[in-house]
Amino acid sequence: MLNLDSDILDRNFHQIIYHGMILNIWTILTVPFIWAVFVTIHSAYKIELSNYLFKSFSNGRKFVGLKKKLKLSTKKHRAFERKYRTRNNNAWVILFVSVIFLLTMVKYESQGKEEARQLLLKIEKGEFNKINLKSQKMGNGFAYLYCGARNCAALDVGNKEVIYFPQNGHRYISQTKM
Repeated sequence: MLNLDSDILDRNFHQIIYHGMILNIWTILTVPFIWAVFVTIHSAYKIELSNYLFKSFSNGRKFVGLKKKLKLSTKKHRAFERKYRTRNNNAWVILFVSVIFLLTMVKYESQGKEEARQLLLKIEKGEFNKINLKSQKMGNGFAYLYCGARNCAALDVGNKEVIYFPQNGHRYISQTKM
């Protein structure tokens, strides 16, 4: 959206990892929480069912009768079948996690585009943070866009030109009110 040159605005390894962690903090916290709740509910169900069946033989017969009415299997699965059911379940879990990961990346990409649109709208309205460069003698300043590991980018509002400069070669003037 801003069409910045990623070769000039490179980021170091730590910036990339930190930025990714900040973008995904809710996912990092939510997914394990939801998984823990799911496993807890499933375990509680299995334990209570086992306790119910263990109390008396008639409870076991009632449960088998219910399974037969619902046309569910009443036999125990063989070790061979359990092995392949586990493989099948693991494959579907991996697919599900991969799809969730991709959807999350799409969400963050669209959020980044929206932030860029908002920045461009603010620049058009004249509500932008100004940067004065030591190398430029113009008094109007430039609209701050982004800083990488070594270089920063600003927009010359007059001619819509992106200017790249070293991080130590500017003065930042914030337009926010305190």
